Amino acid sequence: MNVGLGNILLEGRLENLIDKYNIGKETIFYKFLLHPFNRKTNFKYADWTLKQALSGNQYDEAYLNEIIPYLEKFERVGKNLDRKDINQYKSLLDFMNEVDNYKSKSEAKADSITVYENDDVLIVRPLTQRSSCMYGSRSKWCTAAKDNNRFNQYNTRGPLMYVIPKKGDRQKFALHYDTDLDRLVSFNELDMVVPNSNVPYIDRVKLYLKDNFNMGDIIGRINRKFSSIEDQKIKGIFKVGDFTIKDIKVGPGKITGRLGNDKFVLELQNDTFLFYLLKTNIWDQSPHLDHWNEVIGNSYKDEKNFFGFLITIIEYFVDKHKEAIKQVSGNKTAIKPPREGYKFLKKDGDYRYNQILDYIKEMKAKGEIPTKTDFVTKQLRSVGRDPSEIEMRGYLVNVFGALKDAGLITVYRSSERPYYRLDLGPNYDKWMEGETEIIRHPWGVKI
Repeated sequence: MNVGLGNILLEGRLENLIDKYNIGKETIFYKFLLHPFNRKTNFKYADWTLKQALSGNQYDEAYLNEIIPYLEKFERVGKNLDRKDINQYKSLLDFMNEVDNYKSKSEAKADSITVYENDDVLIVRPLTQRSSCMYGSRSKWCTAAKDNNRFNQYNTRGPLMYVIPKKGDRQKFALHYDTDLDRLVSFNELDMVVPNSNVPYIDRVKLYLKDNFNMGDIIGRINRKFSSIEDQKIKGIFKVGDFTIKDIKVGPGKITGRLGNDKFVLELQNDTFLFYLLKTNIWDQSPHLDHWNEVIGNSYKDEKNFFGFLITIIEYFVDKHKEAIKQVSGNKTAIKPPREGYKFLKKDGDYRYNQILDYIKEMKAKGEIPTKTDFVTKQLRSVGRDPSEIEMRGYLVNVFGALKDAGLITVYRSSERPYYRLDLGPNYDKWMEGETEIIRHPWGVKI
């Protein structure tokens, strides 16, 4: 096409757009049309742009003054976007946001950290969703997905890294380190969890996490959590070894409460736990926190279980001094939390658990053998039915189970019929004397 004919066609397109949208020569719309970019691109974006700017949306009209740099970038990179046709965009703002969010491969690489690289492997930590999608391409990872991408959800909980081999089968691995849980999880390209040991150069990943995120730093995590606890009271009674504690108060770096008739204090100072029992006149300190990996293993798994972890520490000291504590504490026997919320507060009255206990005592006084089936037959007036037909389930099973959990009854097996027999449990006499307490499970307490 000769230059003269080309200019005629361009002028014709310009006039058609002026007429179509009734554009005056003193308007920003006319100024936009005369921009060299429109002539350079044969006005291929001008019709859509004017349509949006003249749609009645005052914001789109304002954006017209800023649109040219976005159109220039779209001309260069539009083929790389999900919406490659400008007519797919609903407004100038929609279009400008899409172009703004696009980053080239070089830009995506800039949004990442190279953890380690040699001739065999690249270990990279993406910092943005775009970067994650680029390095995680051709995998099934939700952090590299086109739709419903979950990169941000993972990244807020801790760093995400990709191990990308350069040789061999080149199978990629994704690794996520949860800073709260101090846990590293690895995934293959099919998004299946695999052992960390399967990942090549896993030691390089762990070294990076240790240096930059204190992976495995149980000392630092305990210090940070304990020092940040707000003052609060903890309701309930908790078992520590052979004893129970209650009236518990926690605050920054300190937990206090009652152990029987004594008062205890647990503090953390200079990476060492200090433990006091005032009446028993016990003062002790734990080994340095480095020692707790061996002593408590996985007891401290995450911050949500921190109260349970503190109970574990108290139990360590109580067990160490239990003989001295027994002389002073006046401690009651702990009964584990029974099923279905039973508390066994009444020792008389027509409660089912009292009926069961009275039945066992009466049978033993007669020299007869107490059993579940016999109790059901007699107490529930099921005489006339074959005891073997009675099904022990539902409410009655819960009552028997709760009594057994509390140590108020035992169920043992005999070598002769009836095989399964009942007896009073090890905690029955103490319960009758008011020397038992129902405990809570510490791992259910959040602080």
